Amino acid sequence: MSEAVSSVHLSTTFSIYVAKRFAASFATVLLGIAAMVFILDFIELMRRAASRPEVTIGLLLNMAALKLPFMIEKLIPFAVLFGAMHTYWRLTRFHELVVARSAGVSVWQFLIPSVAVAAAIGTLTVMAFNPLAAIMLGRYDQLEGRYILRSEEHTSELQS
Repeated sequence: MSEAVSSVHLSTTFSIYVAKRFAASFATVLLGIAAMVFILDFIELMRRAASRPEVTIGLLLNMAALKLPFMIEKLIPFAVLFGAMHTYWRLTRFHELVVARSAGVSVWQFLIPSVAVAAAIGTLTVMAFNPLAAIMLGRYDQLEGRYILRSEEHTSELQS
């Protein structure tokens, strides 16, 4: 006699729930880190342009905003990592993973929604976000060369 092996599959509802939780955690982490990076980059631009009176705060904010997509692209892997950690910590904290495990769902089955969302984020980053970030970084480099680097060269000549 052969025994039928029954496998427990993760329900669509729970998969969507985990995917939404992960996407929300990812977005929250990414926005938080991006805000900190934006502020620090703006402060650095203010320091570098301090000796240049024609450089306005608006221009510096524009430059920081143009550089932000490039920096976000570097931060996405960390946001995925910390977003996943937050998602599964929260699911464990409210005993949702305990219930899923007791229902026979394997760890690999409830990781699939997060992996799928992370793969979608990676695909969107490479296909759509990367070209946008490259264009904006090119514009940032132009503005930096015109307003910041020229003033740094002028300052170094005066100090010599």
